[in-house]
Amino acid sequence: MTKRIVILCVMLCCAFSFAQAQETESTAKTSGGAKSFFSNLDYTVSVGFAALSASEPYDEGKMSFTLGLDARKIFKSYLDDNLGVYGAAGLHLSKKGGKKTPTEDGIGGRLFVDNFKIRQLSIPLRAGGIYNFKKFQAFVDLGPYFAFALKKFDSEEVKAKGFDVGICYNIGLKFKKKFGISWGMELPFTKLADYTPESGDTKSLKGNTAYFRFQWTFNEWRFKKK
Repeated sequence: MTKRIVILCVMLCCAFSFAQAQETESTAKTSGGAKSFFSNLDYTVSVGFAALSASEPYDEGKMSFTLGLDARKIFKSYLDDNLGVYGAAGLHLSKKGGKKTPTEDGIGGRLFVDNFKIRQLSIPLRAGGIYNFKKFQAFVDLGPYFAFALKKFDSEEVKAKGFDVGICYNIGLKFKKKFGISWGMELPFTKLADYTPESGDTKSLKGNTAYFRFQWTFNEWRFKKK
């Protein structure tokens, strides 16, 4: 896991350097020059908390962390450039899973906690809108995500899957076009794992993940008037 975090940090540093280089290049060009597609991207680094839950009996909530990088591009602006429509793609390290209600293990009355979790690389692809208010910006976006397991924690009863797909959304605020906070969810269409209790009847486990993130944006959007 440490290696993956180091790799992602290197990716974030490279993205920041690339964004700064693109901003410098864009500034150096004359107004009539051709603009690079990438010069109008912004890059957002996020870190936050995640609340995980899954189907019964793993429906007890548990907490985790999330770390990510998103690239966004404004495609169209309206209302005197106060409203922007954008597309976004990201790379997020996250977890999915759940836990059972703690039970006594029969040895001295101690509590036994059974849980399962999957470490994932999630790739969200979203479309959304952002509106400029006097002191802040408000945004909302929605789209599919594709998640690939980096590490699975299986047990005798639970066999986790290596891939899931679903829909995700975000609602947030951005201040001074740099610092932001957002709340969102990932709702999978596919099952996360197969659960086979002692009774032998296998059932599918699905799960929801809610996020609260802190964000910092580089090379922020500039709404251009025609």
